[in-house]
Amino acid sequence: MVVTGVAVLGLALMDLAAPLNANLRYEAGVKIAGTDTAAGTFSHRPLAYRLVMDAVFRSAHLLSTGAVTLELAVRVLLALLALGAGFLLRQGLARHRVAQPGLHAAVAVGGLVMLGLVSAGEPDWLAVVFTLAGVGVALLGDRGRPWLYAISAGILFVAAAGVKIVTLPLAIIGLVVVLVVDRRLAGRALVASLGVGVLYVIATVLWVPWEIQWLLDLRAVQNGARDGLVDAGPYAVALVAQRPVLALLPAAAILAAGRERALVLGASAVTAGLIVAQGQYFAYHAVPLVVVAAVAVFRVLRDRLSAVAGATLLAVAVILAGLSAVDPVWAVDHEPLRAGGLAAFALTSVIWALGVRARPTVRRPGRAAYAALITLALVVPGATPWSAQLLRAENTDGTRPPNAFQLRTARTATAERVHRVIGGPDVDVTYLTSGEWTYWLQNPTRCRYPSPLFLQRTRKPARLLTASYRENVGCLTDPAARWLIIETAWFIPGRQPADVRDVLARHWDCQDATTTGGLRLCPRRV
Repeated sequence: MVVTGVAVLGLALMDLAAPLNANLRYEAGVKIAGTDTAAGTFSHRPLAYRLVMDAVFRSAHLLSTGAVTLELAVRVLLALLALGAGFLLRQGLARHRVAQPGLHAAVAVGGLVMLGLVSAGEPDWLAVVFTLAGVGVALLGDRGRPWLYAISAGILFVAAAGVKIVTLPLAIIGLVVVLVVDRRLAGRALVASLGVGVLYVIATVLWVPWEIQWLLDLRAVQNGARDGLVDAGPYAVALVAQRPVLALLPAAAILAAGRERALVLGASAVTAGLIVAQGQYFAYHAVPLVVVAAVAVFRVLRDRLSAVAGATLLAVAVILAGLSAVDPVWAVDHEPLRAGGLAAFALTSVIWALGVRARPTVRRPGRAAYAALITLALVVPGATPWSAQLLRAENTDGTRPPNAFQLRTARTATAERVHRVIGGPDVDVTYLTSGEWTYWLQNPTRCRYPSPLFLQRTRKPARLLTASYRENVGCLTDPAARWLIIETAWFIPGRQPADVRDVLARHWDCQDATTTGGLRLCPRRV
């Protein structure tokens, strides 16, 4: 148990040193490059998420001296948010005499930390953090000043619902958890959440009216649920291979009793449905489902896990961690083998659950802690730096893909070369790049769309009818911008409508432009 705990803690600490992912750099970059406020700068995320992450980035800037320390500070601050949510959850559960409140919180937060390597700071991850905190605060409402706790919980639940268009169900799941523990407190939290939510919408309409337009226009560039269904099968196999705790979810549902079983099944169905509803299969979309699975599995293992069963599960975690670190080509070539092995593992766990379901549970000292560690170990395989392709040395064919550390070095070098060409980091530019490049270059732009999503999504013709697209086009003629920076692999001018191509040709000289690091640098025509 000690070895497992040290390994889990070691991986968590190692994750803190990992570079940020491209999405978080995008979010930070548009705030750095944009001259408007976080509320007034478009970043493909709702207002609540932009405001929360702006606070995180501003705090991190105060603690940092450069890109490396900034990213470390961001990861530490996000980890502290998760730990704070875990503390509140633990206090709330303890208030109502839920057995092992600290271990429940440790599993939930430990899962978030393990998922943090590729997901920390993503809206789905933050929604879980706010939901856990909301549950904890709501359960503390039987103390003095009950409505203060209810309103505080309401703010947290509204934050969980507001960080992404599809995360409202997560806040509802949190309210249902409170309902299972204490109906009176759940009623107060629900009333407070509705009140806070209405006030938030009114404030948005009055003070940030363009947010409504952005939310409506986003529908024109988003994928529908049907668009990505072809990827659902491979995604599910890869997800369970990286987070084998999911393979135990059916067994957990079998062993759960009464209302708890209904809650596990409902929460699992909702969080899995959120992945499909988004039409894109990214790793961070599964964060809520993995946390639900981890808590459900811990609750059924804590009174049933034997030393032999625990050792077997730990061996599975180690094997899958090793397989997740091999080259992706191998994983694709052996997809049937992986799928079959995982199906056999899930089936075996179901057979075991059916066999022990009728046996009386016996609580023994240390068993719950052992179950918590084993549960977290089953989240680890996809959380190692090697599985996240941060430290992988080479592919099986001998090629060396850039890992995240190498990529950071390469991007920094490219930014230096760009600045030598255009005259430095203070020169106004117009970006036709993915948002990550605004993070590396940090040149100011007066456009409210530092990364021109509505121009780039050429396969979405409905975008042409949106106000956001027209405003994006207007940015191309900004007289303050001295250079146009095009990421050639991301933005292809030849695929743009004739009016956009005409604006580019009239205002920017891209014929003899300098190209470096995949960026084309076009000076303004005189």
